[in-house]
Amino acid sequence: MNESLKKVIPNSVITALEKRGLKPEAFLDAVSADMDKNGELRSLYLILTDKRFILVVSDQSGEMIFSGASPASHRPVEGVGELYQYELSRIANPKILDQVVGGLFMADIDGIETWICRFSGAKMKEMRNFCMTFSCRLTGEEPPEKKRNDVEYCPKCGMPYPEKGRSVCPKCMVKRAIFLRILSYFKPFWLRICGLFLCMIVSGILSSLSPYLTGTILYDKILSKNQEFTETLGIPGNFVLALLMLVLSAALILIIKQIVGVIQGRINAYLVPEVVTKIKGNVFEALQKLSIGFFTRRQTGSLMQRVNSDANEVMGFFIDGLPYLLYNVFTFLFAAIIMFSMDWRLALISFFMLPPLFFISYRLMPRIWHAHGRRSRTVRTLYSLLNDGIGGARVVKAFGQEEYENTRFQKVNDRVRNAEMRVVRYGNQFEIMYSLAREIPSLLVASIGALFIIQAPGVFTYGKLITFLNFLGLMQGPMQFFSNIFRWWASSMNAAQRVFEIIDARPDVMEKEAPVYVDLKGDITLNHVSFGYEPNKCVLNDVSFSVKSGEMLGIVGKSGAGKSTLVNLISRLYDADSGEILLDGINIKNLAFSS
Repeated sequence: MNESLKKVIPNSVITALEKRGLKPEAFLDAVSADMDKNGELRSLYLILTDKRFILVVSDQSGEMIFSGASPASHRPVEGVGELYQYELSRIANPKILDQVVGGLFMADIDGIETWICRFSGAKMKEMRNFCMTFSCRLTGEEPPEKKRNDVEYCPKCGMPYPEKGRSVCPKCMVKRAIFLRILSYFKPFWLRICGLFLCMIVSGILSSLSPYLTGTILYDKILSKNQEFTETLGIPGNFVLALLMLVLSAALILIIKQIVGVIQGRINAYLVPEVVTKIKGNVFEALQKLSIGFFTRRQTGSLMQRVNSDANEVMGFFIDGLPYLLYNVFTFLFAAIIMFSMDWRLALISFFMLPPLFFISYRLMPRIWHAHGRRSRTVRTLYSLLNDGIGGARVVKAFGQEEYENTRFQKVNDRVRNAEMRVVRYGNQFEIMYSLAREIPSLLVASIGALFIIQAPGVFTYGKLITFLNFLGLMQGPMQFFSNIFRWWASSMNAAQRVFEIIDARPDVMEKEAPVYVDLKGDITLNHVSFGYEPNKCVLNDVSFSVKSGEMLGIVGKSGAGKSTLVNLISRLYDADSGEILLDGINIKNLAFSS
């Protein structure tokens, strides 16, 4: 029993069949259905061996699982309720009868047309493939090659992965992995990044000196005419010169900060466009490798947004957020250490709102993440509508549909507005919280500090209070930064997730590792070819014909009958769901694209 059949039949059912004398090694093909012939919800397994057709009816019923997802942990172990076996010599003419919802699998058993089971639309493609294999087995023909359609599911939530070949679940995705992957784009520029962080550390140190100079030094040393301070400077009693030195020192600090800021801006100006260009190039290169089916399933405006807008949005966090994160964290910690060393009581008052603040931020993060995702989807729809409207302007004008297009655009525009307002609303909640966390401690520190000066003059000085308030003011910048970084993070990682969906997408049509290179003459053969653009909607069903090189074949049919689809399959813009296409006797899947 091969691995693909193990994914169809649960292990508990295989064990039950072994106890009844059936060997899984003899199973040639199998498929699962989700209804019995009366339409009741129940798992059924149709198995084909070299000599028999086996129908297994589960002993569990009354529950349907979406699209074959992994069973829930609370569901009882599945076994065999009923078992039917038929010799292949008794069966003829297996077929699928399409119904409004799903289909009906039928066959002639002992010359009598018999309903075997029903199934939902989710099982249509697998049931058609099984029916084709069954028919070929009865007639002695070689079964056509099946297009692999293994659906993989997230082991955490059980949902199927949205992109075939990409085992990434958007619901359970670890955002840290996206962040680390974006960081890999900066690896070639590590030297410039080190210079960037060095500039930030220098800026943080210089910023931390200003509160001390304009607080304790100015008020407690110079304005209070502290003789020991001037003697330390080597200018005893010359407070005017000390004041001049203080002013020059403050000016020098500002000049150095400006120079460091210019250097930092130059590094950013070089670094960010390089990374954005690289991401856009990777996205566009990935698009060129994808099959035509990828583009027909998506709107042009949506793809344009991912190449251009999303690549720029990814850099929002890495331009305004990450480069300044170390600087703000360093400034915050340095100010906190100085404040606790000056007076632990006022320091506790300054930080008492931080624990609930970060807890609320943590709880709001998933909401703002989904808000950014919803905004992106609505903007993507708007871009697609604009692309359709501008590209199809001639058709709109010809049929006088301007008013209809205006109405359609306004509906989408309203959705974009609502999504933007939702993002702004969550942003305002962050802003309000962090504003309160900044202003309330400042008011309390000023009031209680003044009380300390009144009650203990000389112990807690006015200059010390000013210095403390200056350091508290120095923390306002980091607090403002932290209120924004959550939004930048959500927006950037949402955009990165959409970018990597394109980069990681695998083409439906892939060239083999060792393809055949030939000069084709033009003989075309189709053997039992079936194909559909959408799941469970078959456009071509069991088509077979041959055309020799130089012959002409006219194919006539109404719109949607599959004429262009045949050309697309022969050109290998798509791969057939089942059957095979031969060019000069060679399977088209074995040919090199250049052939």
